[in-house]
Amino acid sequence: MIHLVTTFVPVLAQANAIPGLASLLQFLQTVAVLVGLCLILYGAWQIHQGHVSHGFLSLIAGFIAVITIPLVRLMAGWSGFNL
Repeated sequence: MIHLVTTFVPVLAQANAIPGLASLLQFLQTVAVLVGLCLILYGAWQIHQGHVSHGFLSLIAGFIAVITIPLVRLMAGWSGFNL
């Protein structure tokens, strides 16, 4: 067990987390767009049914879900990370 730790830790010390983080953000953006699209469609259906307040809140939640990952990428760019 000790030998495994001593050979694996230097590999982690040399690893760069930026490509993995960029890949994770791409996956999360795909999921967020799907969830946001579902929320926007649900909000439109709620407005069509006459529940305007519920539909409006669903529309806002959908737009927030879609804009989150580009906003994270923008703020990461401001701090010096290229994602």
